[in-house]
Amino acid sequence: MSPGVVGKKFLKRALEKRYTCQKKRKVLSNKKSNLKPKRLNFSKKADENYGNADKLDILKDIKCIEFVNEMNQFVKKLGEVDRIKIERETRDQADNDIWKRERLCRLTASNFGRICKMRANTSCKSTVYSILYSSFTSKSVQYGRDMEGVAKMKFEEIYAGIQIKPCGLFIDTEFSFLAASPDGIIDEKTIVEIKAPYSAKNSQNAIEAVESGKLPYCKIENGQLKLKNNHNYFYQVQGQLHISKKEVCYFIIYSPQWISVEKIKYENNFWITKMKDKLKTFYLDCLLPEIVDPAYKYRLMVSDIRESNKVEVLQNKINT
Repeated sequence: MSPGVVGKKFLKRALEKRYTCQKKRKVLSNKKSNLKPKRLNFSKKADENYGNADKLDILKDIKCIEFVNEMNQFVKKLGEVDRIKIERETRDQADNDIWKRERLCRLTASNFGRICKMRANTSCKSTVYSILYSSFTSKSVQYGRDMEGVAKMKFEEIYAGIQIKPCGLFIDTEFSFLAASPDGIIDEKTIVEIKAPYSAKNSQNAIEAVESGKLPYCKIENGQLKLKNNHNYFYQVQGQLHISKKEVCYFIIYSPQWISVEKIKYENNFWITKMKDKLKTFYLDCLLPEIVDPAYKYRLMVSDIRESNKVEVLQNKINT
């Protein structure tokens, strides 16, 4: 089932607001290109470059029953989609408009780690900003994307008879606001995630890369490269496995001189105890309000983004 009229209205409005905010941010960024970069502004003082604080008076109160109902309706409509169809139609991922659209209003696996490791009293504003509005792409990120196809071919060359097939966006069946896009799929039980670290592109082997600190997310165990289970990549893999309902992930690390493949199994206990509730809370309390009724758009100030009620309570306890 596809979203109804109300759901489409919400999605269209959210997309328009997101694009407007991003365009404004780019304009301001160009105007200030010759200035020294500033840290994210959390000051409550109005900045003359960002408009008057009075504009924030029209923001909907996060506790307002009408706003709560609007957010609940939005989440409900996110669940009224054909998950199988979306996965099938988004297999070219970043080159696909449907893939981009469906991800915009959801929390995806690449962000799971940093969210799950946030302290209960940590402000969610900068994380919300990063997820919704930041479009920064580093040289290392671009290198990883460029090497993905090469890594797949090398894997298939070594593992004769195993083919990595494209896959699209998987949407969680329990929480429709969670989604994941693995780098590939092998069969009904197995997905693939590929990392091509720019920092290790000149290393001669995996052990050298780890010992020289170029792979901080890995360790050597019994002579083999192993992903640390406290790193964001491990959370990403576990999220992908849970949402796609697969059992194993081939975690591939590729360098021009070597390739490492680790089979990582799905750990349901890890999902339940370290991920599930934290992801749900962050989306509903922090991300959703900004998606449905953006506060950032008025002055392009991170400090204007709503804070979670739970975080505010904890922060007040600490400060009193």
